[in-house]
Amino acid sequence: MQMLFTLLLLTSQLSRALIAPVDSGNPESVTLDILSESNSTFKTAKCELDDAPSLMFAPAFGYRLDKIVAGDTLVWECKNNVHVALLNVHLKDGVPQSAFLLLEPESGEHSSKNLVLKEATGGSYAGAKWEEANQKEFGDAVRKVRKTPHSVQSFTLDIGKNDNRWASLELQNMRTLAFIPHSGFHATKVCRGEYSFWEGKPGERCISAFLVDNRELHLILKYNQEKEWTLTFTYNSGTWISDQ
Repeated sequence: MQMLFTLLLLTSQLSRALIAPVDSGNPESVTLDILSESNSTFKTAKCELDDAPSLMFAPAFGYRLDKIVAGDTLVWECKNNVHVALLNVHLKDGVPQSAFLLLEPESGEHSSKNLVLKEATGGSYAGAKWEEANQKEFGDAVRKVRKTPHSVQSFTLDIGKNDNRWASLELQNMRTLAFIPHSGFHATKVCRGEYSFWEGKPGERCISAFLVDNRELHLILKYNQEKEWTLTFTYNSGTWISDQ
């Protein structure tokens, strides 16, 4: 359930960024094959969101994600002009097992959808189906792919730098940068150069950070395996202001 809560928090935070997306004119409708290594119309990041091996996809500027497939198997298709703004696919031995979709409507509130793979045999997609999952089903599917790191190293997540201890993904249509620590690396402090946003107490870590338009920073924080919460900073008149 914790991973689902993490992703629901992500939906809540990123939906705020989607209120005023970058105008890309008339975006081209595209299909994403999550089994393909070549997806030039998408931004892609390989990461371990809260120790669950994942692939994150976001449409590149000028494109709109209207259909998702896994080879010849349909995963999801656009209905009622609702498109995918962000896709997080959870992997087991490199094979997609579950997916979280952040959905963007033409107008109104944003939403999310959880999908799980069913009836797959031997790691093959022959006879497999993707179905919508409730919270328990999705949580169970994610638990099956989560890996416990052999060791843990604490570090400072500097959102002003690139580093091999975390994955970053640019969500162009949302003017957003996502930062996700890799498995085995616990971000116990978040900063930008010499400016410190947050420093955790024992047992606390940041499992993801989202910088929106260089003026909002959304952190998803976690205490051991017991509690998750968000912390938001807004840049105003030369100062970063926390919501707490």
